[in-house]
Amino acid sequence: MKKNLGAQLALYPSPVVVVGAMVDGKPNWTLVAHAGIMAHSHLMLSMVKAHYTNKGIRENKVVSVNVVDASWLKEADRMGCLSGNKADKSEAFAWTPGELGAPMIDKARVTMECEVEDIYDLKGFD
Repeated sequence: MKKNLGAQLALYPSPVVVVGAMVDGKPNWTLVAHAGIMAHSHLMLSMVKAHYTNKGIRENKVVSVNVVDASWLKEADRMGCLSGNKADKSEAFAWTPGELGAPMIDKARVTMECEVEDIYDLKGFD
């Protein structure tokens, strides 16, 4: 027999990514656990509105998505524990600007530079 669990975050596992954006001329990073695929050509990120990184994403409409692996998981986790509003995270990683200007983490084996097409306004999330 099936049981209705209601609204749940149930699509796991999902990749952990560090999202990068330029904020006031410097790279800023945040850890994002909810990233997914909308179509073959589009990714989706679910980010709490209060993230400092969102300022750069809204201003520049460009973002990097850096897939985390075990070799730098602790460093990535730190990006989710520190707020860019309170700490300068610009030197946390060696990085290279992408073709569109998004900061791309050099040690990430998979990095995607994305143009932001839409921002969906949900309660507490963008």
